[in-house]
Amino acid sequence: MTGHAGDEELPESNTADPWAAHLPGQELVPAYLVSRFAAQYRVIVEVLLEAQDTSLTGLSFDEVAVGVRGYLVERLSAPTADNLRADDAFSLDARLDRLVKWGVLTRWQDPARTGEDFLRRRDRYQLTPPAAARLHAFWTQELASEEDAAADLTLAPRAIHDRLQVFATAVSARDYMAAAAEFQQVIGLHHGMAVAARTWQRSLAHALSGGPDPDKQDVLWRTLRAYVGMWGEQVDVHTPRIAALIEELTPKLTESVWRACVRSALAEDAIDDVIDLQAARWTQTWTALTGWFSGAEGQAGRLRRQLRDLVAPWARNMHILMDTGGVVTRRAELLRLARAIERAPDDEVAWRIWDTAVGVFLRATPALAGRRGGRQHPVLGGRPRGAGDRPFS
Repeated sequence: MTGHAGDEELPESNTADPWAAHLPGQELVPAYLVSRFAAQYRVIVEVLLEAQDTSLTGLSFDEVAVGVRGYLVERLSAPTADNLRADDAFSLDARLDRLVKWGVLTRWQDPARTGEDFLRRRDRYQLTPPAAARLHAFWTQELASEEDAAADLTLAPRAIHDRLQVFATAVSARDYMAAAAEFQQVIGLHHGMAVAARTWQRSLAHALSGGPDPDKQDVLWRTLRAYVGMWGEQVDVHTPRIAALIEELTPKLTESVWRACVRSALAEDAIDDVIDLQAARWTQTWTALTGWFSGAEGQAGRLRRQLRDLVAPWARNMHILMDTGGVVTRRAELLRLARAIERAPDDEVAWRIWDTAVGVFLRATPALAGRRGGRQHPVLGGRPRGAGDRPFS
């Protein structure tokens, strides 16, 4: 191995990875996000990304310099912006050269038409498509934008059901142009649903991993509230109806029908390769819809069950903690109690410590026996550490 052991994973390391001979390997475009000068690189990339909205010819070196100063002045005071751009703190030449080396930027030169052109700097810069532009747009996208997009899909299951009804009628009547128009709307709705579902799934995966904390409780609550408010009733009501439509339509959607729908949506002179490719995409969307709404293991139903199964334990744990208000009233007391429960040798001892401290389950009740062994700890969100249970599960 070459270099120091701590340097072998740096972007510029010369250490060869045998895996890269068989699988996709090093990609240098994201390197600017982890560089020591990441803040400087991100400003340059942000300036070039914003310029793409109005220019197709990139920016010259001087335009990049002006754009960087404008970006800083909008967010900081002018003296601070000028200090940050001082030669000893910021070398635009070096930063641009490194971004070109990493494949973030493309560099070319304007043609020289006069003698003065040979004396001036003629370099122009543009973000590499699609890697750098798409990466930075993704990286800077706020989580709220995904939540806002999900909020716009409040009636998505109902809309999909209504569009599929019209689609089925058009297919039966062989009105393929109308069928194509309806199915294109279904594609957009399905894509939005998939994005929202992935957002909620990732939020839940984070909230349920490791130990509970206030931030995770907040994520869990917001996810549950967003789902119930937007999709809960919609999924329950319309999933069986959508599944019935899919089951009825699937035998009718032969390859020739898909091709006829696609052909009616494209230009008359569309070549067969384009039609085949688009028909394959529409078929994949139909398969994805089937996976979403059909059968007991459909994705919509599975997500619905996961969220449903979280409501009861979450609400119960919060209720128990509120009931302890007159017994465990200060943070220090709660931490001492949590440490004692953490150190308990088994579940039974842990529950005895909790019962003694709070007095919630001191009375003998028929439900008491059922709580033993499988109960969740209101403080830890699950059994004592080491028992193998996930919090909130």
